[in-house]
Amino acid sequence: MHMTSIDIRPDGLGQERDKIVDFICSVVKNHEAEKIKRFCVSVCYYTGITHHVSSWLNFAKKKDVEELSLDLNPENSGLKYGGFRIPQFLRECSELTNMKLKFVEMDYLSPPFPVTLKQLLLECIVLPEDGVRKVTSQFRQLEKLFLVNCSRKSDLHVIIDP
Repeated sequence: MHMTSIDIRPDGLGQERDKIVDFICSVVKNHEAEKIKRFCVSVCYYTGITHHVSSWLNFAKKKDVEELSLDLNPENSGLKYGGFRIPQFLRECSELTNMKLKFVEMDYLSPPFPVTLKQLLLECIVLPEDGVRKVTSQFRQLEKLFLVNCSRKSDLHVIIDP
């Protein structure tokens, strides 16, 4: 079986979140292709699925994913920010060139991005004052950086080293 992308974005199913998580786990477990081009998951995040989300990202890493989109909009979030911390093992994704992250947290001292990353979209993420500088200075190969609704409760300071 060869599948170039996995795109799971359920609409209006927040009340059945456990079924959605089970479905995603089943897709990941039963997927047989050696490689996938794109892996997109959108799910209402709650702390009970942290280990599942980590396993989905590990799956994407093992399948040499090129594009990764992870939207962990917490249930009834309004404008709240997520609590899932992006694992460092994503740095090992040797084929990853495009990443979209929404409602997640990350370590900005050592951002979890591979050196192959060309395009990064961060949405609804709290950035530290020097977060943009840290990302752009450590990942000089980054061609495009999109920031959408980041750090809404404070000013966003954008400093880019020459």
